[in-house]
Amino acid sequence: MKKKYILSWLVVFLGAMSGLVSSDTADGQLFEVNGMQLVIAPPEGWDAVWMDGDPDGQYFIEYLPKGDDVNSWRDGYIFVQRTSLVSQQDFLNKIESAGYSLLDFMFKSFTYKAQQTCPGNFIKSKPKAEFFNGIKYILGAGYCDKYGPAAPYGESNVFAYAQHGELIFNIKFAWRPRSKQDQIDNPHWPISQEKVDFTFNVLKGAFLCGDEGYEECSSLVGNN
Repeated sequence: MKKKYILSWLVVFLGAMSGLVSSDTADGQLFEVNGMQLVIAPPEGWDAVWMDGDPDGQYFIEYLPKGDDVNSWRDGYIFVQRTSLVSQQDFLNKIESAGYSLLDFMFKSFTYKAQQTCPGNFIKSKPKAEFFNGIKYILGAGYCDKYGPAAPYGESNVFAYAQHGELIFNIKFAWRPRSKQDQIDNPHWPISQEKVDFTFNVLKGAFLCGDEGYEECSSLVGNN
């Protein structure tokens, strides 16, 4: 089987796994998480607005500037996700057989899926490895100039993947033009230096906690 077909199959498999995220919480309320976490300090003026998933496995948290709505945001968005591959050894073996490291595959799968779901033109950067606060990230960026009713004038994003054993952490930063004129006056590609600095500042403050040998994580519910 050629690598491109292996990649397509793995992306479908990963998408199926992401569809398994569920919890007993209502309306996206914050809940406590067990085990290792990659924690960010929300920028000043930002709040955690939605959370879903399994406290012992895969979950995600969404952050927005105060006053923005999770269904219609424009000025910025941060998404933090933990994915557990503890029971997916066959999946990990297929990644290895395709010639990818896990982080490289996650980058390729993200850009592959983003390109497939963008109804307009999609542009992407090359992956780049960076270390922040002792954590290795694979970083990339992308821009879709028309992304459906939720973002008719496009969406730009920077995304970062980190690995801890069989846990994968994904942090996504995104912005959407408010209007066609905004799209013209303030091009969202290439990613502006201001947005790159914003991304790096958040990653520099992120840290791992909650596992043996690491500090205890602060309560997520207490921060709500």
